[in-house]
Amino acid sequence: MKRLLNPLLLLMASAPEADKKLDLLMLALQATTDSVKNIKNGIDAFQASLVKMATNEPGPAQDQKPSTDSNQPFQKPNQEKNTAPSVGNGDPSGTGPGN
Repeated sequence: MKRLLNPLLLLMASAPEADKKLDLLMLALQATTDSVKNIKNGIDAFQASLVKMATNEPGPAQDQKPSTDSNQPFQKPNQEKNTAPSVGNGDPSGTGPGN
């Protein structure tokens, strides 16, 4: 390995502005390392929260089965339709104030 690095180091030492290029390369590698660490920590935290939620939340009881009746449409609770007739220019009965 040392035999391979010696010519490379010699070429880099004789190249103009090699130290600036190496500094940029070092900064890019450091940013990549920090990003990988942050992503890994985020994945670990996400997995820990999933495990915590799975252990704290009980499933359905043995005698209760989840509802799988797909024939009933979904209804929002406490939602009533407005049954008052509309009055105005768009009233088809012709009894509105504009007619």
